[in-house]
Amino acid sequence: MARLIIGHTTNDSVRIWVRGKDRYPVAFITVNGSGNYMETRSIELEERHGYTGVVVFGDLKDNEEYQCEVKFGVTVKDIEKPDHLVDFGHCSGRFRTFPKEESATTTFLLASCNLHTFGWFISPDPAYQRLIDLVKTENVDFMIHCGDQIYYDVGFGLGRSAPDIEEYREKYIDAWGDSRPTRKLLTMLPHYMMLDDHEMVNDFSNDMDSSRYGATTWEIKAKSLQVYREFQHIHNPQTYGTQALYYNFSHSHVRFFALDCRTERFSDMCSGQNRMILDNQMEHLKEWLSADENRQKVKFIISSVPFVGEVINNNDKWCGVPFRKQREEVMEFLLDEQISGVTFLTGDMHCSYHGALTITDINDPEKEIVVHELMSSPVNQFDKRNFGNFDTAKKQISETGTFEYASIIDQNEFYGEHSNAMLIKVDDRNITYEIFRTKKDRRNERLD
Repeated sequence: MARLIIGHTTNDSVRIWVRGKDRYPVAFITVNGSGNYMETRSIELEERHGYTGVVVFGDLKDNEEYQCEVKFGVTVKDIEKPDHLVDFGHCSGRFRTFPKEESATTTFLLASCNLHTFGWFISPDPAYQRLIDLVKTENVDFMIHCGDQIYYDVGFGLGRSAPDIEEYREKYIDAWGDSRPTRKLLTMLPHYMMLDDHEMVNDFSNDMDSSRYGATTWEIKAKSLQVYREFQHIHNPQTYGTQALYYNFSHSHVRFFALDCRTERFSDMCSGQNRMILDNQMEHLKEWLSADENRQKVKFIISSVPFVGEVINNNDKWCGVPFRKQREEVMEFLLDEQISGVTFLTGDMHCSYHGALTITDINDPEKEIVVHELMSSPVNQFDKRNFGNFDTAKKQISETGTFEYASIIDQNEFYGEHSNAMLIKVDDRNITYEIFRTKKDRRNERLD
């Protein structure tokens, strides 16, 4: 099982995730840097949190390489007895703090949908070894995991007893513990994560019919999110406090906002409460988009389901009827405020593409913006989607009647040949991407 994950990093700090065990519930994390810098901190890990925890190191130098290591003991006094400390493999790692300067190139990996349950048949090892190779050769700054890092509902929960916390934990251990390349990758650079439905159950919504899982939606949500926080969210930025799962962060001149598109959603239109995200999250998104320090920057919005793409079977996506009003609210805000430089990052659909959404004011056709989207999915799966799953040139008028919009995906910028990840680079305001399969790369495209 993974014992060390490099989490949210800034120009002077890092969040480091660790996981102990019942016999060794105390972790000692050491960070080494240039010169004589060395600091060791300890954390007592609790059974009620699955022996997981995060330690934050601050006062680091910007754009600096650091090494880290975790060892485990029985009590905090074991620090005085180094021979009593143990590690469990892949307990050392490295990271580079982010640069202060705003002229640096930003390079990151985007991936989603990591099926891991069927052993050798769909082993994640080749895919994650490919990612390790990319990190080494492409000077990758960090990685974004855009949902379905585990598949809880494959094997567990289908027509059985109610979901169980230990079963959720076992899925993470299966996904991250049985694959050596996965454990290694998690220690090599900062990781940013956001859940989608399979961290909970398939197509989760707060008002779904959950009877097939033998539990209420509240029970599913409470148990799955406890474990999601233990294994993923605690090493993310905590921008809006410990309760919100959405967050934002920056690297050089590039801004990121990670949406929580799963845990706040209601799909039943009869109730009148149908929405993808709640009001607080919507307001925080708008504030972030319109902030003076972000307006002229390259901005990425992480969404676990596609925003730009018009999916044909779409009830679970932003373009679905239950979520159309909120989707158009975001579009209208971008158009009215003339906010440019926005690209959505998404996964979910078991294909990869570049799409573009043109939004035009009906009363003033000169008033127009274009929003882009990059999808990367799946990192490890046997199921796939094809170009026919999308309506690739659909023009619509908003419910308010004030603007029209059209989503376009060029077939030449669509890739549905199964497991892949996307390497994205931002240089000034230019965005380029490459799609890599496990054993071969696809192509290099430029996104203007």
